[in-house]
Amino acid sequence: MVDFDGTVVDEDVSEEILRAFAPREWWDIDLEFQRAEIGSRECLMRQAALLHGTQEDMLAYAVSHHRLDPTFGPFVSWAHGSGITVAVASDGFGFYVEAMLRAGRVDGVAVHTNRVSIRVGRRPAFEFPEGHPVCPTCVTC
Repeated sequence: MVDFDGTVVDEDVSEEILRAFAPREWWDIDLEFQRAEIGSRECLMRQAALLHGTQEDMLAYAVSHHRLDPTFGPFVSWAHGSGITVAVASDGFGFYVEAMLRAGRVDGVAVHTNRVSIRVGRRPAFEFPEGHPVCPTCVTC
């Protein structure tokens, strides 16, 4: 399992989307999370509520402005050739992970992330398929 944000991609893509599509208040919420005052689930949901624009615009931004680490594709090829399964995980918005892997021409990687649907004029909708069923604070356990 490889962490997506900050490893497969140098930046935390969710934070970069927040920088581009949300008012500065997203950072105050992030500080609450860093101080362990809130869990990652609450942090993600509150930050997503600040986003403006369409999910399609955010996805296009992520793919056009952020690239996979150039060593990730060769690593995946090596791993597959050695019989090793590669998976990536993201505790962020997640909707950009598969598209960024495709853009980087990386195939055959399992993706474990949240499902976030952002629609203009509506509150973001969330599913946490990778969260533990009894954990109310984490997003991807």
